[in-house]
Amino acid sequence: MMRKRTQRHGPGKRRGSSLLIESSVALLMLVMAMTLTVQILGAASGGRRAADRRDRARIEVGNVMEQIAAHPFDQVTPELAKSINLSEGAKHALPSAELRIAVSDAPEDSRRISVQLRYRARSGEWESPVVLVSWINRAGGRP
Repeated sequence: MMRKRTQRHGPGKRRGSSLLIESSVALLMLVMAMTLTVQILGAASGGRRAADRRDRARIEVGNVMEQIAAHPFDQVTPELAKSINLSEGAKHALPSAELRIAVSDAPEDSRRISVQLRYRARSGEWESPVVLVSWINRAGGRP
């Protein structure tokens, strides 16, 4: 006995094409989600690098201030400030960095030291400068 094959024209055929459409839509949604995730991770990574550069600038300004303050009061002069440069690590980490140090006499036998460091962001624009100001007094003077 031979069996006659019948073709399904009804729900069976629709089920197969429906599965293909659903799979395609799911794949498209997955690709969109992955693209969005990569973009978000890229933005977060850029923000982290910017924060790392800012931290590096803060550390460098603090180191420069300590270097100046380690000198005796009479040696802390504008000439000393001109002789101080950025460290090699800071020059490498902070593109186009500019260090400005100002030493000026202040009232009551003290000196004001201002250290400013500015650098360019990856976009080429200047970031807001990192500034640290301190006063030193002659030994025995008022704080």
